[in-house]
Amino acid sequence: MSTPSPSTGVRGAPPADEMKLSIIIPVFNEERTIAHAIESVLFQDVSFAFEVIVIDDRSTDRTPQIVEELARRFSQLTLLRNSRNLGKGSSVMRGYAAARGKYFQVLDGDDFFVSWNKLQQQVEFLEGNPGYFAVGHNTAILHTNREISFIRKEVQAKDFEYADCISNGFYCHTSSYVFRKFGDQLPEYFRNNSMRGDTALFFYHAIKAKSKVRYSPSISSVYNFHGSGLWSRLNDVQRSKLNVEVLEAIDKFVVNDKSSMEHAVLQKHLKYARRELGQPKQPNPPTTYSIDDVLTSCEKIAARIFDAKVSGTAFKGMYSLPVVDQLSELVGRILMFKKNYTISDRVFDESKIVILVSGFVPHGGGIFREIKELISIHVAAGFSVDIYSSGKIPTDPAVIMEHFDHPRITYWQANCGQTPSALLDELITKLHAAAPARIYPFITHHDVVLSAALQRGLGKKIVLDYVYDHGLSLAIHNSSIDKIFIKTQSQADALSPVIDPTKFLLIPPFVDDIFRANPFRPYRNGSLTTASAAARSYKVENEYTYSYFLIVVEILKLTGGTHYHYGPLQPQSLDFVHAEMANAGINPRHFVHVPWADKFGQSLLVNGVDLFIAPFPVCSARIAVEVMSCGIPIANHNLKNPGLPQAIDFVDPNQWTWDVPDDLFQIIRSMDPQALLEKSRSARQFFLSNNDIKVASKHIIECAGQPLLVSAPKNFQLRDLVEEGLIKLDLPFLQGGSPADTVSRTSQIERPVTFWRRTRPWRRKISSIFQGLAGRSEP
Repeated sequence: MSTPSPSTGVRGAPPADEMKLSIIIPVFNEERTIAHAIESVLFQDVSFAFEVIVIDDRSTDRTPQIVEELARRFSQLTLLRNSRNLGKGSSVMRGYAAARGKYFQVLDGDDFFVSWNKLQQQVEFLEGNPGYFAVGHNTAILHTNREISFIRKEVQAKDFEYADCISNGFYCHTSSYVFRKFGDQLPEYFRNNSMRGDTALFFYHAIKAKSKVRYSPSISSVYNFHGSGLWSRLNDVQRSKLNVEVLEAIDKFVVNDKSSMEHAVLQKHLKYARRELGQPKQPNPPTTYSIDDVLTSCEKIAARIFDAKVSGTAFKGMYSLPVVDQLSELVGRILMFKKNYTISDRVFDESKIVILVSGFVPHGGGIFREIKELISIHVAAGFSVDIYSSGKIPTDPAVIMEHFDHPRITYWQANCGQTPSALLDELITKLHAAAPARIYPFITHHDVVLSAALQRGLGKKIVLDYVYDHGLSLAIHNSSIDKIFIKTQSQADALSPVIDPTKFLLIPPFVDDIFRANPFRPYRNGSLTTASAAARSYKVENEYTYSYFLIVVEILKLTGGTHYHYGPLQPQSLDFVHAEMANAGINPRHFVHVPWADKFGQSLLVNGVDLFIAPFPVCSARIAVEVMSCGIPIANHNLKNPGLPQAIDFVDPNQWTWDVPDDLFQIIRSMDPQALLEKSRSARQFFLSNNDIKVASKHIIECAGQPLLVSAPKNFQLRDLVEEGLIKLDLPFLQGGSPADTVSRTSQIERPVTFWRRTRPWRRKISSIFQGLAGRSEP
């Protein structure tokens, strides 16, 4: 059994000589939520030193005791206790004065961060962009009925200039902002009740810096709108009054210059804000969405990967859906919060792992084989293995009996007839009870519920075995993932522009070596026998420059031998190749179609295959590895502009490579037994050194290995299906790029007062003046 430690991240221990970030948490009577708020900071993945300063405003519940208990265990955490109840403004001032960080964030004790790389990304941005005084992001609002809405609707990053900031041109929630810290303390006027909120803090730093702010569409925090907060407990009239009071206080204390343009702008704001006080307000309930709404909408979008117009392109490249991944992680995190599942008190079963699957298709490709071998590695090492299925893919019980009948393997399938939220709740409850040392997710392209179940704290580590090298890689952007097993350097290069490369560990494709010695013998059939294989027919059935079937026919003309094709083929493909063979005068028996072979390697050897033609333009990595285990030489195609990793990225670099068909034909013309034996020995040795399951086992069990060095990104970068225009992000709660209505904390969140639209002509008039101020800041 083991307990978790605070995350200094997969990035390694941060330097202790410079405090980079201070998180200030003012609290009063928040015993139900404070642990979640603090843990959402403590377990962040960061590469820098940070501190968490909690200021208790004389709570009368167990809030200070909870914080003290956490502070005894985590050195980053400090508790300051006010001698009497002073109000939030005074608490923030005290935390600000105690903060040693170059940057700071205020987090209310009833809110929490969602993304575990939020702080790393924001600090990295501010470090690299001195012209910005803050960076914020989107925030989900959690309502009392467990439904959610969002502060903003944009899904595109955007910069807001000083003119936007001072003109109330946009809004992000307190839980989103990381600010540059100006000076050692806030002015005394922050003790004023009207200056205690996030609007005053934002305006103060904007006017100090006279620079811009970056908005990120990442949904990285939750605002817990429970009706008892400083803002949420007010009625409409009280909110309108507070709106006026805040603007007046900012003008009086922060601006304090009636000749300034800032004063003129604020007076414009106040004119409309005061007018709101005298206008009757019509009931306008907020538009909120249930967890089921979110999951259902996300699944519909992800499932479009199977649409013919999308799949024809998507399965030739590496794609993801970052917004869907974020939304899935968000709703799972909200369920964790509602179930009061915390992290710091967890005790994990070091002898157990959990394999998460959407279901099993034994003949559907290399993933099933990968899962079986991953399980066998852990069983051999003494682990018990629980397999949890969401039931998204129907699984025949006979498959479980045939392949997973072992006393240390347990299979459980969720009730897939439930609503998405109930199914997610069941999965999270099951994982929480198991408390495994490691969770390995294998998620089909549209199983958003399983994606949402990937939550930090359910297992000691979540390790993604990156087997989806084409199509849609769902959950790849889930920030709860601790490590990613990468198969090749080219995959690392492709993922690194959007995924933290410090998570990568190189674990090449592996299979169990069933041979004690190299079993390959050339020319068993008297003539050159060739073969190819693809778990899915589209890997060879496509409109690529060179036709796989025409090349096969040409090879048969050259060799007079037989070609075996393993894997499914469309009837029209078989008709085509037979017609071409007939035209060339080749006996149709020389092309043998084997739809499936459970013992693929042995079948190749039994059939006397001398040369394996790696499928193109889409490769089959595990098939190539099994071919090498048999010592069978391979001919790999080198694509000019690959959209995916190629066969040559996975296999022995000493094998034959061809660029154009004439290269391949020349290789075959010059082939002899000695050349085949040399390539065979090289392939077999490469397999034993890199791909034998015994080599991989140690790295997998230890979840360690040499981190990958990332070079220049390849043509087959991981790309966003939405940004590439392959899928439209038509979510009712987010919009694909049009600016959202402005929402101010000093206006009603459910029915925002939008000064921006009313003052737009005025804003255009002053914009050019403020542009001249941009970049000026006070020390």
